[in-house]
Amino acid sequence: MNKKILIVEDESLVAYDLKLILTRAGYKVCGIADSVPEALEIIEEQKPEMVLLDIFLKGSLNGIDLAKVLTSKNIAFVYLSANFQESILERAKATQPYGFLVKPFREKELLITLDVAFYRHQNSIESKLRQEQALEQVFKNIVAEPINWKQKLLKIAMSIQPHVPFDYLTVTMKNDTGFPDNALSFLRTGFDEYQVIGKDELVNITKTNKAQLSQMQEDSPRITKADFYNAANFVKIWPQFPVKKLIAQFFNMQSFLGLPLLSVRRGCYSFFVLQPQNRLLYP
Repeated sequence: MNKKILIVEDESLVAYDLKLILTRAGYKVCGIADSVPEALEIIEEQKPEMVLLDIFLKGSLNGIDLAKVLTSKNIAFVYLSANFQESILERAKATQPYGFLVKPFREKELLITLDVAFYRHQNSIESKLRQEQALEQVFKNIVAEPINWKQKLLKIAMSIQPHVPFDYLTVTMKNDTGFPDNALSFLRTGFDEYQVIGKDELVNITKTNKAQLSQMQEDSPRITKADFYNAANFVKIWPQFPVKKLIAQFFNMQSFLGLPLLSVRRGCYSFFVLQPQNRLLYP
């Protein structure tokens, strides 16, 4: 499971009880905070997927104040409280939480509430829209950074991974904006580790030569729409796409997803996924 949960609760006994229950159930508790400022620090560092949020906290800010920040960051949250007064309840409902738990609560009640909250958050249209907007902003920020395109594309690849899991990614962009020559690839070697593979590296790894690789690229038709191929269907397109065949055979890939970049001439993101028996022990 390993979903990351932040506990924001100013009663230490309740907080550590929650941590024990969640850890036992397979969740990863990425922190415990008893105030909004402390919670915000942990959120920036740990990026939790869910927050268990007490309404009444230490300091001038309460859980409802933090909930507004969580909503803007597209982080799901469930309220905790020993007393839901009507006026407080109305304010809390306006922040659109993914659940309410009244203290004291039972372990089974907590875990069911979390299951439902994660499901609702994962499948909500609004959540997906906010994810897209957030990812678009991440890309814009990366492109604006004063680093070279190889570093930018690596950062973009790492940002895409949680949304489109891949083991090998090739970015092809043929224009005059300073991108690496023709294509740059990223082979996933660990949980958050990648080997950057340019044309020279691919030639050395696969024991081909530059002329052969260039010819393969020329022989491959331009991808103009999103396409997905898996297992036998992927093998069927190898004669049309010799570079994909080379990557699939050498790196033991079994699936391919192609996403054209319509704003860039002959631009494309090509995602490859390993055969199951070759996958490493990371998500």
